[in-house]
Amino acid sequence: MREFPTEDACLEFIKETRWPKGIVPCAKCGVPRKHHRVIGRKAYACDRCGTHLYPLRGTVFGRSSTSLLKWFHAAGLLVSAEPRITARRIQRETGVTYKTAWRMLHRLRATGVSRALSPRRFLELTVACATPPGACEKRAPVTSLQGEAERHGS
Repeated sequence: MREFPTEDACLEFIKETRWPKGIVPCAKCGVPRKHHRVIGRKAYACDRCGTHLYPLRGTVFGRSSTSLLKWFHAAGLLVSAEPRITARRIQRETGVTYKTAWRMLHRLRATGVSRALSPRRFLELTVACATPPGACEKRAPVTSLQGEAERHGS
């Protein structure tokens, strides 16, 4: 997306979407303050105590080593594409592996945000989804005895 030419522009957009005006209560000192960008990391630091704040944490972009530029490009494709976009198309257009493209596509779809939006609004709502997809769907593993009992109706 032309609106976000650099990785820093993408990160700044996410920060501003999550915390308008950049004022956030610090996790350590508890004072609502502005945070400044930490060079070389996807983080901001408290102006008072230096505690780091990670805007990607808790979003679909969190815990991903894929560039934010590629994520934003994939989101733009998802919104502007024909009725159904495939992971193969995301792979071709962004240059990531098929596995990464598939994961990106499914994480973006799992937010439940409507595709009938502008790319910018889609990204704003995607960032606003505070829980990573699938977090509520994790179940305890079924042991072999539980599986046997379920099959035999016990």
